[in-house]
Amino acid sequence: MSEAAIAIPNIYYDFDRAELTDEARTSISETLLKILNDNPGFSVEIGPHTDSRGEDSYNLTLSQERAQSVVDYLISRGIEASRLDAKGYGESKPIAANELEDGSDNPAGRSMNRRTEFRIVGNISRF
Repeated sequence: MSEAAIAIPNIYYDFDRAELTDEARTSISETLLKILNDNPGFSVEIGPHTDSRGEDSYNLTLSQERAQSVVDYLISRGIEASRLDAKGYGESKPIAANELEDGSDNPAGRSMNRRTEFRIVGNISRF
């Protein structure tokens, strides 16, 4: 198991949407799908994050829907559902400031916070 989360590059969503873009599907296929195919014993948690715009509860729901869209895509590509856990984090775990010290908007920080990560959460025994 891994405590460290690994960000999947280029996983972007249209504003206020949970559907994967073509670019996101390509990125998932080239990273996470490859890892899962190469390591059939791994189980992973998919964890999208949002910035702090919007209500906490809305952001949590949106990130959960985004997590599920990644899981659904991986299942459609042959990964067993039992190996995948969708866990939206909303705005609860920022990696950058959403606002600058003077209270003004920090677009770069918000962008960094809108990310999708995965963690290896288990190793499934295969007999």
